[in-house]
Amino acid sequence: MKTSIVQYAGFLVPVGLWGLTTQIGQIVPHVDCGIDMAFTLSACILAILVSLLAVGAGAIASRSEGRGPGVHLGTLFWFGGLLFSFAIFLQGAAALLISPCER
Repeated sequence: MKTSIVQYAGFLVPVGLWGLTTQIGQIVPHVDCGIDMAFTLSACILAILVSLLAVGAGAIASRSEGRGPGVHLGTLFWFGGLLFSFAIFLQGAAALLISPCER
């Protein structure tokens, strides 16, 4: 049951980015409203791309491991990473649909 660091990154990177975009979504809309920019949406799009790259690398690493319990653990990691990537996507959709100046 040898699990590589890339498999862990396929889960931990999306979790960290989700936390980061959550904080950005709380702080940056005031700046977005003042200068008519979309920093929140840009941060979410960038976070989704990096998150999906990490999940893809974790999926490739779990598939190349062969058979055994490490494959199932790796699969669980990248499914969890996809779940957090979806949460980042929903935050980006909210930033796209709701104007930051409406608060």
